[in-house]
Amino acid sequence: MRIFLISAAGGVGKAVCKAFAQANIKRIIIVGRTLETLTQVKLDLEAVFPTEVDVHAASVADAAAIQRIVRGSGQIDIVVSAAAICHLVKPTSTIDPAELSEILQTNTVGPFTLISTVLHERAIQGWENDLKVIYISSALSHIHISHLSGYAASKAAMNVLNTHLHVQWNERGVSFFSLHPGLIYTTLTGKVFPADSPIWEDGKADPETSSILLLTRISGSLCGYLRVAMPPRSSIFEREGFVGDLGCSAVT
Repeated sequence: MRIFLISAAGGVGKAVCKAFAQANIKRIIIVGRTLETLTQVKLDLEAVFPTEVDVHAASVADAAAIQRIVRGSGQIDIVVSAAAICHLVKPTSTIDPAELSEILQTNTVGPFTLISTVLHERAIQGWENDLKVIYISSALSHIHISHLSGYAASKAAMNVLNTHLHVQWNERGVSFFSLHPGLIYTTLTGKVFPADSPIWEDGKADPETSSILLLTRISGSLCGYLRVAMPPRSSIFEREGFVGDLGCSAVT
């Protein structure tokens, strides 16, 4: 089985990478902005697991680079897009349009380009395998808890695209998932919500110990619908009415 993972050096992406390695996936193709950090992920995984890790330094927003990497990777069984950037907490009307454009490019257009390229290559190269496409989304695409509307909009837009893609491709062996991993303390979330923020009042869930590691089961059992237990939720989510434990959505 071959995994193609975008943004593998980030907190969630790295945890997903490790989860697949723990599931004895033989080959993982990882892509990210910085070669040094990707190489460290490769060395860490290959030192412990019998997994071959291919490293490619590229931005998800670089369509030409992503297309080149996908076309040279051969048949892909699972695609995971974990790339994300976010603006600081601010009222919607004060978001810089240039910053919003960059966020949409990274969180929406880039992942869509990746997915579209994989689908085209699947048709051109004649892959007959079942393909799973996983987009790491956010609960903020459904609810409002802070002034992060630009980020929320970018995630919501990709959720909608994923839904349409699933409807159009599912009968041809391709399933699409928008996975909400829960509130997890990473470098990205730490920039938006510092360690002393009230949002972490119930503790900071670490990516490697959170429910995201249930992705290990994808290698043999993912189909149609995935239920993932959320990590311990902050009471701020309860106050805002987000009290469910559904971590992944897909049209089936």
